[in-house]
Amino acid sequence: MDINRWVEIIGGVFAGGSGSWLLFKSAMAKNAAVDTSIVTSEARSDVIELLRAEVQRMSTSNAELSEALRQFQSENIALRKEISALHETTNQLSERLNAMQRKADALEQIAV
Repeated sequence: MDINRWVEIIGGVFAGGSGSWLLFKSAMAKNAAVDTSIVTSEARSDVIELLRAEVQRMSTSNAELSEALRQFQSENIALRKEISALHETTNQLSERLNAMQRKADALEQIAV
């Protein structure tokens, strides 16, 4: 999966959380306006169900994000190893180039 997909997932989690909070606040405002205990009880049940659904959704998103993080960490480790190997190769090539330059300079001095 590419990074844009994970950004979308993370954005969805935050948007969903914000939406849930607004739903919760809206349900609480409705509860304050209604005097009957039956309506209040139903609204509370609705809020509880909304919260349960949101917790379930967030749990699923958390599992997906945890897996994505694990994959990113594994990829990061592999890339660090690759970078280290490339640095080593660069250093070896630089040393060989310097040695060849010294030989070329020595041959030039002999030819002169």
